[in-house]
Amino acid sequence: MKTRSETQTAAKPVDVTIIDTSLKPKAPVNKKRKLDQISSSVPPANDPVPKTYKKLKTVDKIKSSAIASNDAKATSDQNQHIQSAIPAAKAPKLSRANSKKNKEEQKQEENKNDKDQGQLGALNQKADQLYKNISKFFVPKPFTQLNDKFGSLTKYIEVTVLELLNKVKEEEINNHRKKGEEENCPICMCELYENLEKMSEQEIKEMHEKQIKQELPIEVVVMSKCTDHCYHKECLVAQMGQQECIRCAVCSQIYGVLTGGMPKGTMSWKLTPKNKNYYCDGYKDFGVWEIRYDFPDGIRNGVKYQGTRRRAYIPDIPEGREVLTLLVKSFERRLSFLVGTSVTTGQQNCVIWNVHHKTNTHGGSSCFGYPDPTYLNRVKLELADRGVFLENIHEVEAVTLNGNGQSYVN
Repeated sequence: MKTRSETQTAAKPVDVTIIDTSLKPKAPVNKKRKLDQISSSVPPANDPVPKTYKKLKTVDKIKSSAIASNDAKATSDQNQHIQSAIPAAKAPKLSRANSKKNKEEQKQEENKNDKDQGQLGALNQKADQLYKNISKFFVPKPFTQLNDKFGSLTKYIEVTVLELLNKVKEEEINNHRKKGEEENCPICMCELYENLEKMSEQEIKEMHEKQIKQELPIEVVVMSKCTDHCYHKECLVAQMGQQECIRCAVCSQIYGVLTGGMPKGTMSWKLTPKNKNYYCDGYKDFGVWEIRYDFPDGIRNGVKYQGTRRRAYIPDIPEGREVLTLLVKSFERRLSFLVGTSVTTGQQNCVIWNVHHKTNTHGGSSCFGYPDPTYLNRVKLELADRGVFLENIHEVEAVTLNGNGQSYVN
């Protein structure tokens, strides 16, 4: 049996604190400080297993982070649910009349845009065709005015100082020009832009920008059918004067319709069918076109001149009919004859040839006759140099359809 003292001792409650030995420092422990830590870490009465302060703090942090993560996930899920539950905002419904009106306006706007795009495309295509021979350095300017006679004929492009310099440098690189050689106007033989080679890049750039902004005039131009033949605009205008055409002094390209000084007269033509006794030598199986010219005597600039009558012959082949048509156009533009001195007789103030013709059906080129295999092609080139071309095949049909014709120049 236990004694009374032992029983009292067993019944007396004892405070027991379990210390986690894994957290026990290796260094000697200050007992007083340790007791203070233990007393401050005593858990509430309902906690059956007390922990140390550090372990409790670590667990609390883990729990707090887990709770915060769960709360954030729950909040995100709740927001998604709320967003899905809210219907998408819809545009206010329009009345049937307003809806129809809006559709019509939209359709008109689309049609207008399509029309503008079509016109722009047509203009670009027209510009590309017009300036197809122009050098890559020269760009049409939207502010160029082509309303006068010179502009309407030549459709020129204004050339800025920078564009001209780029062209000059390209020619120097390709050895088409000596380095430092001046770019001169073919008419006045002066520099297009003075001291171009001596200007700094900054000066050229500033001058170019001012020209584009129309703060400085652009004095140099290139005509639309030429490649890169640059002139002073005022020189070209002065050369053109009161004429209805102008010719490039470099490539001889004609702008406008070139007309000559032929006096008044008559041209007639008639087809003689295939005939074994009448043909152009070298074209025995074809008929012959006979052309007759008649110029009466007259007075020009107070001086009398002597008229003449001439005949010419062309074989009735497709190329021959084209040449006949070109000769008719040349006559109507007063290019076929002129008043001057005869090469064969030396007579002055008489009507003489200005375009080569064959005046005999035989005898060869020494007798101004056939055969001459290259004559038809040569006369076409001669007329082309004077701006006489065939516009279409219908011109040939109009001249040759009836087998004869006549033209007058007063």
